Amino acid sequence: WLKTLTSFFFPRSQVGPAPAVSSSMPPASHHHRSRLKQVNKTHKDKSKPTAAKKRRGSSADTRVSLKRLDLTAIRKCDRKNAAVQLRKIKNQEIVFAKRLGGVGGIPPPKTVCIVAFHAAADALLVKRRILAACGLPDAEKTAAHVPIAVNLPPYAHQVGIVERKGQRIILWDPPRQPGNEWPTLDALKVSDVLLAVLPSDCTAEDPAFDEAGYALLSRAKGQGLPSSVVGAVVGLDSMPAKKKAEQKKMVHRYFVSDFPTQEKLCNADTESDVKNLVRTLSAATPKGMSWREDRGYVFADSLTVDPATRTVAVTGYVRGAGFSCKHYAHLTGHGNCSVRSIVRLPDPLLSRGEAEEVLEQVSAAPEEFDLKPLRPYDPTEQEQIMPTDEEIRDAERIRRRTRKIKVPKGMTSAGITDTELAWCEDASEEDDEEGSEPEEDVEMEDAAAASDAEDSEDQLEVVDADQVVTKDMVEAEKKKFQLEMRSREDMDFPDEVDTPLDIAARVRFQKYRGLESFRNSSWDPYEELPLEYSRIWEFENYDQTQRAFKKQFLADAQVTGGAGTSGMYCRIVLGDVPESLAQHPTNHPLILSSLYPAETKVSVMHSSIQRHDEYQEILTSKAEVVIQCGFRRFPVRPVYAEAGKRYAPDKKLKYARFLHQGITAVASWYGPIVFGPAPTIILAGPHYAAWGSVQPAAPTRLVIKRSLLTGYPFKTHKRKATVRFMFFDPDDIRWFKPVELVTKNGLRGHIEEPLGTHGYMKCRFNDYIRGDDTICLTLYKRQYPPWYPPSWGYPADYKVETLDDDAEPPRAG
Repeated sequence: WLKTLTSFFFPRSQVGPAPAVSSSMPPASHHHRSRLKQVNKTHKDKSKPTAAKKRRGSSADTRVSLKRLDLTAIRKCDRKNAAVQLRKIKNQEIVFAKRLGGVGGIPPPKTVCIVAFHAAADALLVKRRILAACGLPDAEKTAAHVPIAVNLPPYAHQVGIVERKGQRIILWDPPRQPGNEWPTLDALKVSDVLLAVLPSDCTAEDPAFDEAGYALLSRAKGQGLPSSVVGAVVGLDSMPAKKKAEQKKMVHRYFVSDFPTQEKLCNADTESDVKNLVRTLSAATPKGMSWREDRGYVFADSLTVDPATRTVAVTGYVRGAGFSCKHYAHLTGHGNCSVRSIVRLPDPLLSRGEAEEVLEQVSAAPEEFDLKPLRPYDPTEQEQIMPTDEEIRDAERIRRRTRKIKVPKGMTSAGITDTELAWCEDASEEDDEEGSEPEEDVEMEDAAAASDAEDSEDQLEVVDADQVVTKDMVEAEKKKFQLEMRSREDMDFPDEVDTPLDIAARVRFQKYRGLESFRNSSWDPYEELPLEYSRIWEFENYDQTQRAFKKQFLADAQVTGGAGTSGMYCRIVLGDVPESLAQHPTNHPLILSSLYPAETKVSVMHSSIQRHDEYQEILTSKAEVVIQCGFRRFPVRPVYAEAGKRYAPDKKLKYARFLHQGITAVASWYGPIVFGPAPTIILAGPHYAAWGSVQPAAPTRLVIKRSLLTGYPFKTHKRKATVRFMFFDPDDIRWFKPVELVTKNGLRGHIEEPLGTHGYMKCRFNDYIRGDDTICLTLYKRQYPPWYPPSWGYPADYKVETLDDDAEPPRAG
């Protein structure tokens, strides 16, 4: 049985003689030969072996030098990474040049504005120390308030981006004049870096920013600060070590509180400290301001007047989009002018031996655009409607200051009652209609009545009706005082007005109308427009026009001289210069900026503004203020309106008689067109009043004035009430009968009929009315800004009806 079992597990083909076993090796396990032996065919690779294969095949470790390495043998991912790095470097160079105001080539110098925010801080000292650290000879003799361009020393050069292109800065310290911050604000408009000079001996009682410094800082923040702000402290080196550390912490605390995103505070005492400050200024990377990127602007370092040709030459580095003789320019604080020629000059900081080159020149101002801001006046376009006889009588009645009625002879002002006065008034109107004439006109005075009582004839006297109501003047003053107090306490009805006693309400509010819903009711924007609208300009599609004009300007500026003028040192010759430029102070900065087409025209401008928190004076609509929009500023008389949550050109805005704190308002005025984006600041006298941004010009934007006529319940019964003190004439009640009434408690109602002759009326409401409620009648009318020609440089007495032949030339402004 053992043999049978062995043959079953081990067939005969696999059974053989047992191998010999060595005595020195342990016995191995039995191994079976594989039945399916497979051999794969090798790949026929006819290509040449690469360097990697050779290295793997060779026994010796042979390394190839990087200098002898074939770049074509680098892997694809490495080549792609190298291309990405080169592209990033080129993009950084372009962005850096654009941030400095240049487009291509060598960027213009970086402009550093040195501002002292305290009377104890010396900006001129810091300027001289920086110039000395840059290697400028006779830096201690540098004059104040003069821009100086200088090359940065090698130790301050940035590595990588513009290392081979040269790095330069322009230092400018504008004059510090408390109450007149325009020089510093103009300098900050074109600056890339703000160097804030602070005193070292500041305390909690004497902060690092004095009153004038805080006023300047608030205006600069409203206008827009440069993206890079660096602080400099002078005087810390003379203090003991312990006090020096404490004072630097104190100054740093003030600096960070007013510039939260900046932490670069440097000392400016020793030579090493000033060198570190120069390195910090060189490493400061400015970010572009959106409102000045698409415009060309020049910070003029010299001004030359040619009396023979009546032109002015401005020299400086061109930044932004550049200039073109096809478009007008603007001198900040003076007015518009034309560009006659643009000449490229050798860069004073680069010794290349270049000659002057005329890039563009014109013999006269461009014909497609003119400096006339208004449309021509055409008297034939006015509506010619003859007034009716009734309208003539109404106008004559309004023209009379006093209303005279007939009363029986001998009756004085003290003896007549209100009922008798109303009866005499009705009798007087009936006599006027019949054509009877009074025999004698006498004012209602006791002395005149006593003298007329001696006359024996039975005649009628004429009495001034205003003198009759004089006995109620005390009650009227009390009511006025109560309404003023109520308007301050009750924020639900801020537009309450008193019904006049000397003129009919239907005449006083004849331009008003009632609306079912202020938000949803329709209002035609071209209905009953004033005469001023025939002289201003309107865009059919503002957004599309703005894009087209910007595109046209950029195209013309880029082809000036073949490659544009951005980043070049040029001399720009101007014509049609305002006369006020002759009185421009030499120590004040002069800014020249380009204008888009149609920006010399006048339209209805709007700006979204907010009142400054520190301004405590009353700011009323139609009051004269100075408004600055970007590079331009001019006097205006705006009207204010409460802004909604979202901007809409066809949305109605509620007129605001006063600009209150804590609300976002819209200011509207007649003025030159300014294409946005542009920051806005408003100055009421020397005080900083408000800040905001420019909105599109829209003459059809509705500013609606609301007036609330209030009355009080005299008697109430369920849903009915007798209301008084809203009107004082039954005819006025019938005139305003279709207008809906509202109450302070939210009820709605309407007028049913007048009651008596003293202004009482019956009203019905949609719910029970209480006796302490207040009834309001809401009236609306459209409010327009006042016509103010000084906004575009015309005299203040310039009339709307003035023809173009009689118009005076623009003056300074």
